[in-house]
Amino acid sequence: MTLNTLWECNLSNEAVYESEMKTEGKNLRILHLEDDPDDTEIIKFTLDDEGRDCTIIHVVSENEFTNILKKDNFDIILADYNLPDFDGISALTISRRIRPEIPFIFVSGSIGEEKAIEVLKAGATDYVLKDNLKRLVPSIDRAIEVELERKRRVIAKKELKEAKKYTDNIIKSIAEALIVVNRELNIISVNDAAAAMLQSSVNELKGSPLSQVLSSECTGFLDNSGGAENIWSGVAGESEMSFLDKGGKEIPVSVLVSSLMDDNDKIEGFVFIARDMRQSRLLKDLEKSNRELKETTSQLIQSEKLSALGEMAAGIAHELSQPLYGIHIITQSILRGCNSENPDSETLREDVDDILQQVKRMSDIIDHMRLFARDTEEAPRMASNINTVVTGPFKLVGQLLKKQDIEIEAVMSDNLPDVIINQIQIEQVLLNLITNAKNSLIRCCKEDKKISVKTYETLSPENKPCVVVEVCDNGDGIKEEIKDKIFQPFFTTSKPGKGTGIGLSISNKIIESHNGKIELHTVMNEGSSFKVILPAQDRL
Repeated sequence: MTLNTLWECNLSNEAVYESEMKTEGKNLRILHLEDDPDDTEIIKFTLDDEGRDCTIIHVVSENEFTNILKKDNFDIILADYNLPDFDGISALTISRRIRPEIPFIFVSGSIGEEKAIEVLKAGATDYVLKDNLKRLVPSIDRAIEVELERKRRVIAKKELKEAKKYTDNIIKSIAEALIVVNRELNIISVNDAAAAMLQSSVNELKGSPLSQVLSSECTGFLDNSGGAENIWSGVAGESEMSFLDKGGKEIPVSVLVSSLMDDNDKIEGFVFIARDMRQSRLLKDLEKSNRELKETTSQLIQSEKLSALGEMAAGIAHELSQPLYGIHIITQSILRGCNSENPDSETLREDVDDILQQVKRMSDIIDHMRLFARDTEEAPRMASNINTVVTGPFKLVGQLLKKQDIEIEAVMSDNLPDVIINQIQIEQVLLNLITNAKNSLIRCCKEDKKISVKTYETLSPENKPCVVVEVCDNGDGIKEEIKDKIFQPFFTTSKPGKGTGIGLSISNKIIESHNGKIELHTVMNEGSSFKVILPAQDRL
């Protein structure tokens, strides 16, 4: 039953009470148990004379009385005390059993004081003497009013029970803890959520002082000594405090307090609605830890990039020294031409063009180093051709690989679909894989050392287009017992001081963040192959 339903029901019942309490103008249905029909006529005349419209059903025997009472409805029962084959006390007993809600009035001759007391104790509403029928109408009115009042109490009790059930359901359905206290600050009501939070039962909490579930520093909030910041001063609202569970453990809560007022607007109690803050605080801690982890990961990625640049410094220096040496030679040629008697302007122009080309070559290398060294964690991802990205690492390590007598082979498919990537992050992954392949080849004893980089298109298990970058070496391969460990953070097979052990772990995280994956295939004494598989855009 909803509150609206209860309200509508109350309005409806009030209207019924108002109409039913007035017997005047209403047709009363009366069952009259009487052996003399003339007495029934006299009663009918008496009621008509008093302006009471009525329908009287006259019965004489027990069977008639019982049968009609079972199948018909009446506003009042009138009965003689003495009948030839039946008696009023027996009739009263039957009526109490079949229709206990119908008022029962004895209308009889001289009944005597003892019998009068007896019939009233047996459940009769009243008795009226036949020679004093002027009492009949007031007696009927009073009997009907008493019955209506009884009906009111029955309905009110039922409505109260339904309202209580409805309220209890509301209280139980509230996710937050609810505690109701009286003026003495003793708990008078509590819901299951509060009991669960305090690790107690509803019955254990009822009747206990509220101070029992508050931490010591919060009890001042309940003080009624005139302080400004307490529930009695009207400064209730929402506050943060700590509850104590059954074991004495503190529970941080956010509490909303409201006052319960009596008819004179005086405080008679308080309602506390408490929200457990442990989960929200845990979420905040997790968010903080996640931010710190993200920052740490970003720092590790940046550190690994700078470490890679440091390792490639010799190769990069060689890359730069070649154009610098070329510039040196060309400059000397220009100076000789300028010192000659007949300088060749065309030759000088060609020499200057050569210098500009060498300068551009160095500028490209430096720009690429600067771009690679930047923190690109928050850089936007864009549609890119993977072949363009693959060429980046070779600008940084190409000469270094040649210096180590490592052959480079690049087999790149044409017309590959684009991939949505952070280009520098993917380049970092490829650089790490190429560097690992280089280190593997340096450790092996083979004379013909080779690194192959391939790009091609494939389909995922879900039949979605993917682009693959495969980095292969013909080194010694990776031992079976460490295959499952190489992507773990800080795992390395290098000597102390020669590697951080985070390169492959970071590379794996970067590719996973691009919704891709890295697959390893290795054969001892034949080499290893790392496949970087990235989801591709559908072709138009």
